[in-house]
Amino acid sequence: MPDVTVVITLYNKERYIEEAIQSVLDQTYPDWELLILDDFSSDDSLKRAQNFKDPRIRVIPLNKNIGQTHVLNYALTLIKTPYFIQLDADDWLNEDALSTMIETSSQYPDVALIYGNHFAYYLDDQGQVEKKEKIILEQYLDKYDLITKMSNAIVPRFYRTDVIREIGGWMAQEKGDMLAEDVQITLRLAGKHRWVWVDKILYHRRRDPDNIRSFEISRPLRREYRYHLYNQILREWGDEYRVQWKKLSKGYFLEKLVPHTNIHHDDSLAYTIVIPNYNHEQTIVEAINSAIKQSLSPEVILVVDDASTDRSLEKLHFFDNNPKVQIISMEKNSGISHVLNAALPHIKTSYFIQLDADDWMEENTAETLVKAMQKEPTAAFAFGNHRLWELNSQGELSLVDEVHQPPFKHKYDFLLKLGYMVNPRCYRTECVRGVNGWITSDPWDGRYYEDARMIIRLAALYSWVQIPELLHNVRVNRQKSYDKIQYYNPLRKSFYEEILRQWGNLYEPVWKVAATGRVVLKELKPKA
Repeated sequence: MPDVTVVITLYNKERYIEEAIQSVLDQTYPDWELLILDDFSSDDSLKRAQNFKDPRIRVIPLNKNIGQTHVLNYALTLIKTPYFIQLDADDWLNEDALSTMIETSSQYPDVALIYGNHFAYYLDDQGQVEKKEKIILEQYLDKYDLITKMSNAIVPRFYRTDVIREIGGWMAQEKGDMLAEDVQITLRLAGKHRWVWVDKILYHRRRDPDNIRSFEISRPLRREYRYHLYNQILREWGDEYRVQWKKLSKGYFLEKLVPHTNIHHDDSLAYTIVIPNYNHEQTIVEAINSAIKQSLSPEVILVVDDASTDRSLEKLHFFDNNPKVQIISMEKNSGISHVLNAALPHIKTSYFIQLDADDWMEENTAETLVKAMQKEPTAAFAFGNHRLWELNSQGELSLVDEVHQPPFKHKYDFLLKLGYMVNPRCYRTECVRGVNGWITSDPWDGRYYEDARMIIRLAALYSWVQIPELLHNVRVNRQKSYDKIQYYNPLRKSFYEEILRQWGNLYEPVWKVAATGRVVLKELKPKA
């Protein structure tokens, strides 16, 4: 078994890929594997990579272009060695790079990242070197020293494989995640693990006109992404410091870190975010990150895992150092209502927001909802409007619709008008406890239609706050929704009929079947 894997993500680099591969073959350290993933190149990149016949080289062509960050996450599933090093397809390694990194890793077996120095080569349009620059980094004193000095590329990057898996690999939810994967992975590692600098030139980095032009085009998005990423990372690190940003015409620039001593904490606005999770390894990190990014910070982000069988719990390790994130693991899969009831005793705040593990909130969602609830002390819940998103054929999220809820004037209106579930939902904790939490006594043990049943029961007893703003984002899966109709229809009918009896038996429900196959309350006919 080799000790280290060299990972090359390849896309349209036919001009340089052979030199990158040859630099691996020329290593003085022989015990390596080279993993090349071609991201559906449209030039001869794949063909040139496949010309090398060394048994230590694995070339894997992808059947569609998915982007650098997704390719790296895929590579992470294929690596079998304890360490790996990332090599861009237009760069090359110094011949002693692997031997130096392996030797350093034996001296510091607990470090997650080893990095060194490099040469940067600036090319003209004919591929000739116009300028060669020596980039000497330093041993950053701590994570805060790193975040203020990340101006030059940190290459080479030699990773401990199990640590990268532990933090869930590279974030790949936002556009910026794709453009600055090196920045986000380095900062996320820095918050939890040690890293070591080797004062030696180990890497050679090309800067040709095409990548420089591409970099300039994406620069505004990179700056915006760094602004949000740095703010988020500092929250995850305990909110000890905040960034003092300098606003220029071209965006925000980090000026310095200042102690975060002037935080005004208003106990009357304290709230919890509850995230029930079952097998959402692909989206749980994004959901939690949207909770962390809230302009009004939550007291606790309570993740209740319903005995997931995928890698959800592994992904949650990313938040081990964030004191706000608390995780409860159910012993057996029990369904959403049992999960929410299990969370209820752990909520110590006056309000809580439910966030499904495959959804995400806007940054002002919590502040908008909680402040609205504070102004209406008799309200049991507050809600807004939301967007619906669906994965398209390219595996990208595509906006399907915007759901603007109709005005609900009284409890019967919820029976008649509640089509799409109200999202987001902020509850007053004592009111939810007052109705004894979520119903679990139906034939499906509370696994379906739990959200509407809670809202309608609360609407019968308390007032509510409706906010006409888009505050939430919901992922939809039409096939899954269609499959659940067989459960929703009998539950809706039996629940509505029972609730109408409880409300005085004044109306007879008249049902119809919509084009989707769902039963819908057509009208409430007054009883004679």
